[in-house]
Amino acid sequence: MSSSTPVFPPPMSKPHSKDCAHVSEWLQYKFVQFFKTEADPSRWPIAGDTGSLAITLLCLTYCTAAAGLVNGTNEASTTMCIEFIRRRFKNSPEPSGARYEKRADVLYTVYRHGLVHQFVPGMIDLEDGTTLGWALFRDKNRDAHLLLVPSGMVPTATGLPDGHHRLYVQPDVLYEDSVRVFQDIQLESAVDKGLAQTIYDGAAMAADKRKLGGRPESKSRARTLAQLQNAVAGHDPGDAGWLWP
Repeated sequence: MSSSTPVFPPPMSKPHSKDCAHVSEWLQYKFVQFFKTEADPSRWPIAGDTGSLAITLLCLTYCTAAAGLVNGTNEASTTMCIEFIRRRFKNSPEPSGARYEKRADVLYTVYRHGLVHQFVPGMIDLEDGTTLGWALFRDKNRDAHLLLVPSGMVPTATGLPDGHHRLYVQPDVLYEDSVRVFQDIQLESAVDKGLAQTIYDGAAMAADKRKLGGRPESKSRARTLAQLQNAVAGHDPGDAGWLWP
């Protein structure tokens, strides 16, 4: 292999060992720094509101990953994620702390699930005659972050209430709070052997081969697996010069 041929790193990494120093270092450079690079609001100018959805989704996606790590798994459940936000974000500057603790389930369900499954958070039918919706603003107003307001508080074209309750989120504030939480976990792992072991286990699980989801006997899973195998069998030539100079 020539010196000019790139060497690709493994898709996922894990700490060198369960040692506190290794886990803490890995979190700093492979989690916290990655998050800051990906989600930093400065990447999206406030003019034109270009980053509201992206920043919010990245914050909650990393929260999902962090919830898995502190629970020693790479498949954090919705309950784990909500409890992670409730417990870890409650120490955020006021009035945000108490709101995270009280509305973690609303934040995660409306925004994380909505953004993943339908691009925008959307409205949830609460099946009692009310709906739960969303509003995103990038004016960095912590006092407005995680306000849950009733129908009629948001102006509409008709001037009439639209019937939707809404959870207000400030993506820039959510980012600041997420950075603090992730850095706190990194610092804790440097001295807490039990936490370091748990995080190592979760990272090792994530770095391992991932099985295709679905029941083993499922016909749709078998079909998807066959399609993936066929795609790999038809790979492009390994000596394609356009891959690198």
